[in-house]
Amino acid sequence: MDDMPSPGYVRTIPVRVMKFDETTEFPGLVIRVRAMTMHQIMTMMVDIEQAAETSMRVIISRFADHVIGWNVLTEDGTPVPATADGVMGLDAEFVTSVVMKWLSQTIGAIRGGSPLDATSQNGELPAAKAPDLRMESL
Repeated sequence: MDDMPSPGYVRTIPVRVMKFDETTEFPGLVIRVRAMTMHQIMTMMVDIEQAAETSMRVIISRFADHVIGWNVLTEDGTPVPATADGVMGLDAEFVTSVVMKWLSQTIGAIRGGSPLDATSQNGELPAAKAPDLRMESL
């Protein structure tokens, strides 16, 4: 332990950009999310296996907890809050598609694949092409 450099390595929480291009159901949608911890991912996988409504509420709540920002608007142009209540106020088809994309990127990250692989057919951006959307440290 005495030969460990100081100060130690500081691991910052990665931010992922989910961008839906014109080939997807939601062209122009951009969502920035914080990466999940291994514990959160493993708990989420257990929740997914349970089909109860309560589990879906937990999954949506966890998704909303990780959203840093997005550009979702109502039909009249009002911004939808990036909160669990905001997500729950959207239509089920949209929420299911977005949450499933988030889950597939999250699970892809722990399986060693890049969650923003340039070869993806789902509109994800490769990390190098992601727009610069820096925010303050949390």
